[in-house]
Amino acid sequence: METVRVGIFPFSPFNFVDDSGVVQGLNIDLLQEIVKGEKWEIEFVHLSWGEGLERLEKEDIDLMLSVARSEERAKVMDYSSESVAEFWGQVFLRADGKEKNIKDLAGKRIAVVRRDISGFNFIKIAAELDIHCEIVEFATQDEVFNAVHQGIVVAGIAPQSFSLRYVKEYDLVGSSIQFSPFSVYFATKKGRHRELLAQIDAHLSVWKKDRDSFYYKSMGRWLNRYESHPRIPSWLVYTVLLAAGLVFFFVGAALLLKKTVRSRTRELAESEASLLEAQDIARIGKWELDLVTNHLSWSDSVYAMYGLSRGAFTASNVALFQFVHPDDHSRVKRSYRQSVQDGEPFSAEYRLLLTGGLIKWVSGLGRVEYDGEGLPARFVGTVQDITARKKTENELVKSRIKYHTLVHTAMDAFCVSDKQGALLEVNEAYCRMCGYSAEELLSMTAYDLIARKPEQTAARLSKVIALGEDRFESEHCHKDGGAFHVEIGIQYRPGEDAVFVAFLRDITAAKQAKEEREYLQEQLVQAQKMEAIGTLAGGIAHDFNNVLAAILGYAELAKLNAPLSSTHELEQIIKASNRAKVLVRQILDFSRQADIEKISLMPGPRIKEALKMLRSSLPSTILIEQNIDMDSGPILGDPTQLHQLLMNLCTNSFHAMEERGGVISVSLRKKTLSKADIGNIANVHPGPFVQLDIRDGGSGISLAIQEKIFNPYFTTKDVGKGTGMGLSIVHGIVKNSGGFITCESKVGEGTLFSVNLPCVEGTLVESKLTEAPSLGHERILFVDDERMLAEIGKAMLERFGYKVRLETSGIEALATFKREPDAFDLVITDQTMLGMTGLEMSQRMRQIRPDLPIILCTGYSSMLIEEKVKSLGLAGLALKPLTKEVLTALIRQGLDHKQ
Repeated sequence: METVRVGIFPFSPFNFVDDSGVVQGLNIDLLQEIVKGEKWEIEFVHLSWGEGLERLEKEDIDLMLSVARSEERAKVMDYSSESVAEFWGQVFLRADGKEKNIKDLAGKRIAVVRRDISGFNFIKIAAELDIHCEIVEFATQDEVFNAVHQGIVVAGIAPQSFSLRYVKEYDLVGSSIQFSPFSVYFATKKGRHRELLAQIDAHLSVWKKDRDSFYYKSMGRWLNRYESHPRIPSWLVYTVLLAAGLVFFFVGAALLLKKTVRSRTRELAESEASLLEAQDIARIGKWELDLVTNHLSWSDSVYAMYGLSRGAFTASNVALFQFVHPDDHSRVKRSYRQSVQDGEPFSAEYRLLLTGGLIKWVSGLGRVEYDGEGLPARFVGTVQDITARKKTENELVKSRIKYHTLVHTAMDAFCVSDKQGALLEVNEAYCRMCGYSAEELLSMTAYDLIARKPEQTAARLSKVIALGEDRFESEHCHKDGGAFHVEIGIQYRPGEDAVFVAFLRDITAAKQAKEEREYLQEQLVQAQKMEAIGTLAGGIAHDFNNVLAAILGYAELAKLNAPLSSTHELEQIIKASNRAKVLVRQILDFSRQADIEKISLMPGPRIKEALKMLRSSLPSTILIEQNIDMDSGPILGDPTQLHQLLMNLCTNSFHAMEERGGVISVSLRKKTLSKADIGNIANVHPGPFVQLDIRDGGSGISLAIQEKIFNPYFTTKDVGKGTGMGLSIVHGIVKNSGGFITCESKVGEGTLFSVNLPCVEGTLVESKLTEAPSLGHERILFVDDERMLAEIGKAMLERFGYKVRLETSGIEALATFKREPDAFDLVITDQTMLGMTGLEMSQRMRQIRPDLPIILCTGYSSMLIEEKVKSLGLAGLALKPLTKEVLTALIRQGLDHKQ
């Protein structure tokens, strides 16, 4: 046997527990009869009405009795198709209660059973009639009637059937206020015990067709139980009635009938008055059309609604449609005729066009009533003024249209989601922003679109719930897999259907612009620092050039005077000085105070020399392997820049292996590159190239960083180990040479930099630096504010046969020239001097003697100086420190040009 747990709550006479603890009632008898001989065994569970509903939802019980249908309950319960009985809701009062209609209950305390359908219906009707009561909930109907009896509340709400028992027990009366009929059913948890419900329906369906069935006998027994009296023995009845009853029968019957008629008449009048008052409050009028005579009758409310008086207007069949608006007339009349023909209820909302052009909206309801022969006899109906409701609906429609227009045409994105993050509404801007269609978005959640961990998103939404609103920046995902930044203004709107409402603005461009500004600001600061360092470096290089010029000059003079056997040491000094000269050139390049002069050169010897210098600066843990093809080239470039390029790349390799040591492999070879080898690199053409490879076994570079390594000021090194300019300078040198550089690296496996420089055709120009000094006998004015350099220059030139006049000031030199303008064949002057620069002095001398050859010497060259030299027509520009070969060659060139 299968045990069925049945919830029993006090609902006499349908189901209750009597004073001796026995379960009784109409439903009990019906249920026991239904399961008789079946597989079910009944177990009754005593509880209150509210407890029964809750325990049924939790499946603590299997079946509830006397349950009315509602939309809310239908979500969690299944009902029997056949009802057990039908009730009206009723208001119960104390015997001395003066409340005659529902309006009298306004502002008073009313008791209801928690979750009871009668209480729910009363609250709904009171709200519709704008009647405000203080509702007090109780667990059972006994508690409700006891509260009325004790005066705790004015009235109690219960199904009409309760008057059979509780009216006398609690000294209450059932008022004339009745409302909302409803039926009660057997109910189970949704989806469970459907076989049991089917068995119940099968029995009830058969019983209801037979007036002598168990159902009707039980119904009569239980519903009449509380009105019946003990039966008097028949012999006593006959004796009493024969002896005394005949005397008073007619008198008593007459009085009783009169009293009953008066009472019922009064109750009917009060009930009708209450109904009319309720109809008046709800703006409802009643009409009735006799379909045989076509006579139409209206209630006073209809006349008032139409703005007419009974005396001035006679209702008729024609008048039924006379005031219907022309645009609605055919529709309403067609619906009315269809209702008469088919017997279906009439229902329509339409407009009335009244006197003075006044328009009202009404709701018409009606039905056909038939005579004994089944023919239509009457059409009764109601008409309700719904103008205010229609106005509200129209305003609501306008508001919704305005809302839809504002939201869906807004530039900012908009979305609504529930508490679980499911998107409920989005606008076009949000679709464009995310790349999804509206249909796709409405099947997604906020967690699918926010580029952060779900727990972080949940924490943010919890904060919004706590604060009510918030504003923050976030990163969202695009359909194409990308991400974008948004600024979000979000509100939480609590309630039964709580939602988040958010406006979003794409700030990706603004954020990128901000980052770009910050990056440019950082670059500007770095550039200003580098400019300051460059200025300092240029000044140091200029002073160092003067010192270096003295060392180189005296070494060359000493070599000229020394015996051949002792010139080796002097040659080493000269060689070291020339290396120092290269370093000064690098400093000047760094400070951007020297112009780059490209020459045709073979890179092999230069790289060999640079690696030799580099070796002395590296620790013994770093080895250099080289495979240099000395015949590779020639290329067009600057020797100093080539040296700088190699030093920067090798220094990076050293830093990558500094902790563990390793090998730096340097190779140089000639290679022909095709268009496929070059790819899409701009301004690079196929042909012969020189390829310089620098490979190390260091820590390697990740793919993410490889994209940035050639950016200015980008560095991953510790403070003090790099400025972020090394690879940027290398990239600039290679690009200016018409070549390209590539990087191949894997983290933990080392790095390979490949520099590709295009080969050129033509003769090398480096050999001219080794030509022998030229001899002469001309007169030269030598000007330099550094006396040591001036004396070296004088001694060197006199060694080669020239007659030299020495001056250490531009002003004094100009004065000497003015006194004897024809005493000199050529002037050699330093540019940077106190009082008067070399260019200013040269300009004044040329004004006196335009054909005078002048050679300008400077520690660094610039476009401004070169342009001045050309505009003044000077013989040449020489860079310090000066070697005897360069100096005598320039002198010879200037003198020969003059001739």
